Amino acid sequence: MTSLTIDPIEETMWSGIERVQSEVYLDVEPESTNILRNKWLHSPACCFAMRKDGEVLAYLLAHAWDSIYPPKLHQALPADIQGQGLFLHDIAVSRKLTGVGAGTQLVKQLLATAGNLGFKHIRLVAVQGSGAFWQKLGFEAVPGLKASACYGSDATVMQQTLA
Repeated sequence: MTSLTIDPIEETMWSGIERVQSEVYLDVEPESTNILRNKWLHSPACCFAMRKDGEVLAYLLAHAWDSIYPPKLHQALPADIQGQGLFLHDIAVSRKLTGVGAGTQLVKQLLATAGNLGFKHIRLVAVQGSGAFWQKLGFEAVPGLKASACYGSDATVMQQTLA
């Protein structure tokens, strides 16, 4: 019997991450691997991949970010970012994992890790109609704050304060 594992992202996982990203992002142009790697390298302890039999089938990328304004897509992060906040930059789950709660499991892993590392909040931009998913996980829309147009017309900035 095979089981799903959640592991910190490693260098060898990038081809699998690219595969999942190209499957999932239909309304937003996927970012290049170099940009995704840049985000991973800023906060590797907050980036995870879900695998089955060694195959990457889902991933989550988060990085330190204290600005209230989300970082723009397709741009590398400044070298000196840090702070008490995290930005959940990307989460993608392959259709092969439909119905197993993979996204929820990855977010719960991030919430536990972020709390252990002393982060105070997590922000994200909900895209492709995902706002209801994020609300179920305790995220709330940030009133009056608009995401950059690069995220798409239905994008919503959301936040969860950590205990």
